[in-house]
Amino acid sequence: GKVAVVSELLHSYDCETIQAAINIKNNCGGTALIYAAKNGHVKVVRELIAQGANVMAQNSDGWTALMYAAQNGHVEVVSELLHRYDFFTIQAAINLKDSSGGTALIYAAKNGHLEILKMLLRYLPDLDAEMDGKKAYQWAAEWDTANGDEDHTLTTAIMLARGERGL
Repeated sequence: GKVAVVSELLHSYDCETIQAAINIKNNCGGTALIYAAKNGHVKVVRELIAQGANVMAQNSDGWTALMYAAQNGHVEVVSELLHRYDFFTIQAAINLKDSSGGTALIYAAKNGHLEILKMLLRYLPDLDAEMDGKKAYQWAAEWDTANGDEDHTLTTAIMLARGERGL
């Protein structure tokens, strides 16, 4: 996360050039924001967002910056992504699906990231989205069981959200 280098590059060009370049995709469809989020570089994520990076960008497999940050447990990056855009943009970004049907919520549940899961649940994600035939609460239950969480903390958080929404 060479934020100084990124910042220098972003501030070395006029606004039109930056706007044209900030969301350029590489041969795998990845953007600078996707790579920064995937690797937990919160300061770079912040700088890219400030310059107009697209939170809805998906790579060739359909993955977004939010999905990678949720999967990898980058709490600060997820927080930055959630708080820098309006509610409706974030709600749409949370519900984007990759080529396997996975969403940011599913990846947080599958990998046992409770704090991220709770942050995402505030934005009314699609609780019925499925990846490999399993919904987020099923991925959460699998993680809880595999990791000896007898209180089923992840599963409980999702099931409470389902109940609050009458699902």
